[in-house]
Amino acid sequence: MHRLQPQHHDRRRGKFTLTVTGLNFTANSKIVFNGVTHDGTAGTANTTFVSASQVTTTIAASEIAAAGTATVTVSDVNGTPFQAVSFAITGGSDMTVSMSNTPATFSQGDSNDTYTINVKNSGTSATSGTVSMVVSALPSGLSLVSLTGTNWSCASLTCTRSDALAGGATYDPIALKVNVAGNATSPQTVNVTVSGGGESNTANDTASDPTTVTAASDMTVAVTPSSTTVVRGQNNVPFSVTATNSGSSTSGQVNVSISLPAGITSTNVSGTGWTCPGNAFPCSRSDVLANGQSYPAIAMTVNVAQNTAPSVSITATVSGGGELNTANDTGTSSITTVAETVGLTSSVNPSAIGASTVLTATVFQRRERQ
Repeated sequence: MHRLQPQHHDRRRGKFTLTVTGLNFTANSKIVFNGVTHDGTAGTANTTFVSASQVTTTIAASEIAAAGTATVTVSDVNGTPFQAVSFAITGGSDMTVSMSNTPATFSQGDSNDTYTINVKNSGTSATSGTVSMVVSALPSGLSLVSLTGTNWSCASLTCTRSDALAGGATYDPIALKVNVAGNATSPQTVNVTVSGGGESNTANDTASDPTTVTAASDMTVAVTPSSTTVVRGQNNVPFSVTATNSGSSTSGQVNVSISLPAGITSTNVSGTGWTCPGNAFPCSRSDVLANGQSYPAIAMTVNVAQNTAPSVSITATVSGGGELNTANDTGTSSITTVAETVGLTSSVNPSAIGASTVLTATVFQRRERQ
């Protein structure tokens, strides 16, 4: 079994001589350091044969540029490797960065959603000098609220600190708070980079967080009359008011109100699952409504006064539910009102001359458009 001398080396000290002790070495045996054969070619030092139990070579600084673990073997004259031995390359920080977001899924229109950024020294030695964490330009759907971290100095999208961080340790987390635009697409990806601290391995200095963004709800409302023509003086004319969600699932309370023209008064308002105080508008509810679904309709009855205008409109308005688009929150129904009149007609049934004649009078109701 091989033994190494030294068994580890601080990369910051540069090149060093590695001695391997074992059995059955020959003048043709070569030390293989981390897969590179030391035979004097390709920029490597040659292996020196000391005895059948010992060989040496020089390990260049370029071969230990990054902290970590290397493997050492020795090939004999036939190229057969001996049992591999691990060699520790110490000395040096290795900065890494990771991130996560809260909540796990953002929603359009959110405020103060948070990315948590963790900067770690994955190396074996403490950091030296300044460590910087930089957030790349935010995507168009996100806007910066704040970037802060205990013992970090943060300005704009960059945070720095210079206190030493031991190998394997992590600095205080950095909080990146953002607002989500009402039209943000999904996903929104945030990229961060860490640097400095005396590290040499820059291959693991970045992290990305593609964040899912859900669309906001989008409430609409429709007013449907039982008939588009009603008689003035008529009572308890039925209407229905239906609220529909054209966006993602609702959150929070949804409210529906009504605007009635002069001459139209509501007499009763109710709907399954709706709260309508005093059997009148406004009505509200807070259960979740999924995309493309409608709440149970609100039933409304109205009285139509004799002096109601010939053409009137009833308008409903919906609000809440977490929606952002308020441009389509009203629904209108136009109705025609007609007057009620009474007319008299008669029919004559003639018979033979000189015979008696029967006159029939009919009373009927006629609705005339005004």
